[in-house]
Amino acid sequence: MDEFPALPESKEKKRDKLATSRKSWSDLQNARDRLLNDPVLQNEDEDEAETLGLRHNLLGLLNMARQADPDKTMLVLGHDLSTLGLDLNSSNDLYSMFESPWKEATEPNYAIPSCYTIPDLPPLENTLQNMSTETLFYLFYSCPRDVLQELVAQEL
Repeated sequence: MDEFPALPESKEKKRDKLATSRKSWSDLQNARDRLLNDPVLQNEDEDEAETLGLRHNLLGLLNMARQADPDKTMLVLGHDLSTLGLDLNSSNDLYSMFESPWKEATEPNYAIPSCYTIPDLPPLENTLQNMSTETLFYLFYSCPRDVLQELVAQEL
């Protein structure tokens, strides 16, 4: 009968399944109640909450500022930006003064095979004259805010 769940079962099998499901449910509830009432687990949670509370309040901030590690102390106290040579009184934005590894575009060394290059491509305006109206409409609607859209609009 287990192979064909759509077939009707006998009343005894239904009662057995119901009894085992009730038993497993009550076992789960008992295990949950035992875990919730365990004094060892409650003390560990309270200790953890207490240390978290001490770490994330003003006393914890003071303890972090008194550390010997200058990096962690700088996180608490901050850093004086005037020592970095920044003119904080200027009306210009500061972000233009910062350097970045992505500021200079470096061209990687690679070689393009000659079969990939097409010499002397005709201008796009000449190519658009040979395209069908359907293709021009496709280009117009698929390239919004593009130079190609303007060229296609002139052609249409």
